[in-house]
Amino acid sequence: MDKVFEIIRVYVAITCLYRVEDGMAKLRRRARKLGRVEEEALTYHIDWSDTAELSDLIRDPNAEHGFRRVKYQAVAVEVSGPAVRINGWDFIGVIQGAASGEAVLLTLNGKDIEVPARYREQPTTRCEHCGTKRRRKQTYVLHNVSLNKWVQVGSTCLKDFFDDTTPERVAQMASWLTGFENYLTALGSAPEDIDPDAPRQTGPYGLHIATYLAHAARDIREHGWKSRGEYRHESTADAALETYHAVAKDPKADPAPEDFRKAAKVLEWMRGPLTETARSEYERNLAALVANGAEVVWAKHAGLLASAITCYDRAMDRAARQASEDKHGKGNHVGEVGQRLTVRARVTRLSYTEGYYGTTTVVGLRTLDGNALVWFASGVKEYDEGNVYEVTGTVKKHGEFAGAPQTIVNRCRFKAVTA
Repeated sequence: MDKVFEIIRVYVAITCLYRVEDGMAKLRRRARKLGRVEEEALTYHIDWSDTAELSDLIRDPNAEHGFRRVKYQAVAVEVSGPAVRINGWDFIGVIQGAASGEAVLLTLNGKDIEVPARYREQPTTRCEHCGTKRRRKQTYVLHNVSLNKWVQVGSTCLKDFFDDTTPERVAQMASWLTGFENYLTALGSAPEDIDPDAPRQTGPYGLHIATYLAHAARDIREHGWKSRGEYRHESTADAALETYHAVAKDPKADPAPEDFRKAAKVLEWMRGPLTETARSEYERNLAALVANGAEVVWAKHAGLLASAITCYDRAMDRAARQASEDKHGKGNHVGEVGQRLTVRARVTRLSYTEGYYGTTTVVGLRTLDGNALVWFASGVKEYDEGNVYEVTGTVKKHGEFAGAPQTIVNRCRFKAVTA
């Protein structure tokens, strides 16, 4: 194995530091089993000069929704170990066929690596090494750093690059340090001991794209976005999967009409503007899921699909800011701090976050002459994005967001009007 080292740096809760050594012991045992990884090269360092105050949800039966948010101290832990580079070749990721017929490129640990565009244009059935084209569930992407050469190979040809090593073994070796990174991340974000290799809720069955997006939109509207990396099995994706399958037994699990409307907007955006503006591997994967008019996505891509809701919200927010700046410039602050005022403003975005005191609704507003306002409202507020309201509120603070003036207001009342 080539002498190339990887370094990962993760915040770990101070109360969980004693478990870092337990994780290292498990990692060294895995290194011995893999054979190609030198366990004595595995080291870690606790950097006490780099601490942070983090927050997390913990179970509390007396709190609303059964959870409450707490704050705790964390410290940076840096781990180094040999990367798995065999005969000069790195294992980059896997190309799978989506239900849409397009290719989905899953890079190691979800890292956004610039991979040649031909691996999206080329069907996953062809091995570039032997030239054989046949039915394959997936192919593998390799990269030679010194030669700057990329190749897509089938499982049989992997042995020509990795010394007769099976695809499963190569994938295990390529992700061994990544698994430990996930373990450390869990120590920094969850009180329970979580196995980084535990399987997620996936399977060979399909999900109706529009319906599943509506379930994800409902969960985000009620509880805010929760990524799998941070919340594990309480994530938005898994909550949406649970209600998606529960509808057959309980019609109350069906999303509200507004959630289906939001899902329709997101799907239209994924099939239209996103295909033109996608720059990152993540955005290209989103577009690939719904390409060619696909109505179904494999369950193993549920987490990726659920994240489209927040990706759409960010894109719409950027577009609204840009359109307003093109028309009115960056805008100005509104009123004076402490002043009670009434303005006509359009709702540009709604998002929800869970905190120590329950749900907070973030209401983004823009006046008809291009000034940005935001209201951090207690509880769940429901307004129609894009509609104009007569807003009465008190100016709390003059701030800045994305390089433009923003006025923070509170104690607001809304009255629907026509622009």
